[in-house]
Amino acid sequence: MGTVVMPNDAPTPVSGNGQASAESSGRSEQLARVIDACTERLIAGQVGDVERIVAENSALQPDLGNALNVIRALFRAGDGEGSSSQTGTPAEAALSGPRLPKRMGDYELLHKLGKGGMGEVYLAYQHSLKRRVAIKFPSPALASKEKQVQRFLREAKAASAIDHPGIVSIFETGIIEERHYISMRYVEGETLAQKIKAEKEARATNGSKPYGVLTLLGEPVKRPEGAGSSTQSELQKISNVLHLVERAARALHAAHEAGLVHRDIKPSNIMVTSSGDPVILDFGLARIEEDDDASGLTESSEHLGTPAYMSPEQVRNKSAELDRRTDVYSLGVTLYECLTLRRPFEGASTQEIFQAILTQEPPDPRSLNSHIPTDVKVVLAAAMEKDATRRYKTALDFAEDLRRARTYEPILARPPGPLLRARRWTQRNPVVASSLFLLAAGLICAVL
Repeated sequence: MGTVVMPNDAPTPVSGNGQASAESSGRSEQLARVIDACTERLIAGQVGDVERIVAENSALQPDLGNALNVIRALFRAGDGEGSSSQTGTPAEAALSGPRLPKRMGDYELLHKLGKGGMGEVYLAYQHSLKRRVAIKFPSPALASKEKQVQRFLREAKAASAIDHPGIVSIFETGIIEERHYISMRYVEGETLAQKIKAEKEARATNGSKPYGVLTLLGEPVKRPEGAGSSTQSELQKISNVLHLVERAARALHAAHEAGLVHRDIKPSNIMVTSSGDPVILDFGLARIEEDDDASGLTESSEHLGTPAYMSPEQVRNKSAELDRRTDVYSLGVTLYECLTLRRPFEGASTQEIFQAILTQEPPDPRSLNSHIPTDVKVVLAAAMEKDATRRYKTALDFAEDLRRARTYEPILARPPGPLLRARRWTQRNPVVASSLFLLAAGLICAVL
């Protein structure tokens, strides 16, 4: 809806007595201008200015009142809590407002955007710099706990060290009305989680197969030899997903090079902007490498992360083993879900999910989406390797193989050989393997 317009920046036709505009333009043009100005002020939370403008343009009633009622209804429809640090669009800056006071220091809080790993996030307007920002506060339940506040503030320390368009920028930290806060760039768009949910709902509505690839915008791809139009459409979607995750991997590599491990990569922490670019959100669980203070913030009994996207080493609660390869694994799980619309490991409880992550192989993605190229399947397996030593060593390595797979160049990852597959089967089925070994040993002894 454009840039927020402050009262002293108001367009001439809708300020003062409103007569100049009525004389110089038609009623429809005047109505459109007034609606635009009112909408801008609603976004900025300036309800009083809206009432003033409406009163000064009474000649436009009842059309003006009807239009504003529709806009208010749309705003309220967008009011709700998301699962990520930043969700929603300017139209979701609901009039009902947050629980917090609207004006806090230099910031005017407009709307609750959602919840992140450590707090609540609001869309706000920073008056001194005349810009919209996302402002994050520790959740009320955690604000009184010193350890949690320290972890919350570590997010700012972690993300402020990174200068990359794919990482949400931190503007400042401070205390307002005895509450810690982090001010950051407001990223307009939808998270991957929101896009996946919408795709599933659309498929359920039109009767399509429940599994398939997420639809994203992207550049046209070269049609492989012999590919029909239907196959080409699916390959285009797959290429778009690979390109987006590739860019997310490059952003993640920038964070890793700055000494950070995110530890909670998942679809709801990857925003897709209106231009189709990924931005990684919520460094609330980030671990700063070689930070002696960080180790004291995690109790041995805690599992930090989101179960379905946690790496095996996270499930085992081996904090000493959590490095950049943990994020590679979680991004691989995210890619799997984008390509198939289902998570690789599911269960009725957290323990069932943990057990599956540790002992089971995910369903072959090509069994859920036959259009997935074999090379993409191999890249996916390398990123989601249970043994971290066999995983991509860096997110950049992962990104480069995604690029190769997307452009039909030879990939570096290799599928597991027969010996490795046998070893994995033995690890997944120890009882059966022991029985077979004893049976084989008995047969050998009988022969001898």
